[in-house]
Amino acid sequence: MKTRNAFQKRKRMDLEQEYDKKGLGILLAMSLLFCAASAFAEGTRETYTENGVALQYTEFFEQIKGKFYPYPGGYDGRDGIGSIAFWYLAMPKAEADILLDKNDDEWTDEDKQSFRIKQGLVLELITVKGHTVAELLEMTPPDMGLTEEDFVEVGKSGDMVYYALMMPEENKDYLEGIAPAFQEEYKAVQKELLEVLKNGEYFEPVIPGADLIGKTVSFEAKDVDGNLVRSEDIFKEHEITMINVWATWCGNCIRELTELSEMNKRLAEKNVAVIGLCSDADTKLEECKAIIKEYGVEYLNLLPFEGFNEALKVTAFPTSYFVSREGKILGLPFRGAPMDMSAYETVIDGLLAGETVELGETKKQSANETGMYRVIVSNEEGDLLEGVYVQFCSDSTCTLGMTDANGVAEFPDEAEGTYTIHILKVPEGYEETTEEIQTEAVYSDVYYVLKKAMN
Repeated sequence: MKTRNAFQKRKRMDLEQEYDKKGLGILLAMSLLFCAASAFAEGTRETYTENGVALQYTEFFEQIKGKFYPYPGGYDGRDGIGSIAFWYLAMPKAEADILLDKNDDEWTDEDKQSFRIKQGLVLELITVKGHTVAELLEMTPPDMGLTEEDFVEVGKSGDMVYYALMMPEENKDYLEGIAPAFQEEYKAVQKELLEVLKNGEYFEPVIPGADLIGKTVSFEAKDVDGNLVRSEDIFKEHEITMINVWATWCGNCIRELTELSEMNKRLAEKNVAVIGLCSDADTKLEECKAIIKEYGVEYLNLLPFEGFNEALKVTAFPTSYFVSREGKILGLPFRGAPMDMSAYETVIDGLLAGETVELGETKKQSANETGMYRVIVSNEEGDLLEGVYVQFCSDSTCTLGMTDANGVAEFPDEAEGTYTIHILKVPEGYEETTEEIQTEAVYSDVYYVLKKAMN
């Protein structure tokens, strides 16, 4: 899930455990818990490529007194379910920002208690493929009290369906604990957000790491004790190596470390190994080593090597890749910490048996229902790029556009024909590309990924 750094920090506190116990939302029920980072700009258009939705937030969200923020969890290509949780803090924005900008050790018991009471889930946007509402209900803890009426369909794109998941029981409990003025605003936020979702633009989610399947990982790095190691030497010793990328600030990452260490011992019988990569150990080495010691981690842990985020696309923490003896990435990464650790071993057993995730060909374009052609440009880390000049040509004429802050350039479809799209000018620091893409369907979303220029 993506959110501000301040939210990352608070997840290391015991209020994250309270969040876990509540079992809020399908994504938690499906056992994927993330830590990651991003921002929310009120009153603007926000594109959540990993969930497959673009939302135009209205001025209403600029005018509210409380704090509203989305928490995107992305879409998981394995189970066909993704989520964005939308949260509300029943306190003035300025007060909320001061609280959320505090460091971990600055949070008082009073801060924690206030946060528990005043943070409430507005609703959750669920991205679904291959599941009926009845099946979703079966995946949800019974004590949540959900019914089919709580799943409000807000959009479709191809075989993807998008639901606004209402949580009346959770809402009731939350409202009883906050001030009356914020109770009314919370209800208004929920109503306005539902309209925003109904007017959203929906498209096929971009799954981070899907384009890395079959590619070879090769690197040199130091372990946390300063020893130089080569990836080839690590991988060749095992049928499969699981690379678990974690961070010292990520509570979900830390809580699974002991069980990962125990799992690593069991997997030795299958000639499978776990290694860790502490993504912020270049600046927090001593904290990283202290955590490793505290949680009894005995397997190899690496420092971040140069270009590791290009080699292993990481947009959520923890993220785990599975690599063959030859260093090839096998299947989709496992994004998030499972509530049941056997989920990791299920994936590994499948890979040992030769199973692969059936994603089909990774698409460079997909149909949409907006009445526009959209060109969406990002870099290899998944960051959307502004200021890319895009040319859109029919047999008779060409139109020039430029991507906006969300990495999107839009073109009207005048003749409902086939068009050629290519990049004319890239931002400074990126390689020029001559690749052309022919549109395959009327109203297509076309995706370009730009590479950073070599120094």
